[in-house]
Amino acid sequence: MLFFVIFGLKRSLHKKSKKFCLSFYITQDAQNLYSVTLPKTDIYFSYWLAHLIPLYQEQETNIYHHNKWLKSLLPNFPEQHIINVGTKKQQ
Repeated sequence: MLFFVIFGLKRSLHKKSKKFCLSFYITQDAQNLYSVTLPKTDIYFSYWLAHLIPLYQEQETNIYHHNKWLKSLLPNFPEQHIINVGTKKQQ
């Protein structure tokens, strides 16, 4: 977290654009987030998790692989995100 603060990348109350929101820190040992959902159907958390963009992930540590329960609440949710950061391809 200190890295994001030092380089001005941490989201704050007044600066939200192009910043990182560090609301969850998830390790490889605890990637299934079902235990932190509210009882019954926590639709807010489900949408939040569905739109989460991990900074780094490998196939075997894919957070959506560990949260398959999300698919039952949001059946049309794709498990892969493609991010366009606005950079041009070099030829």
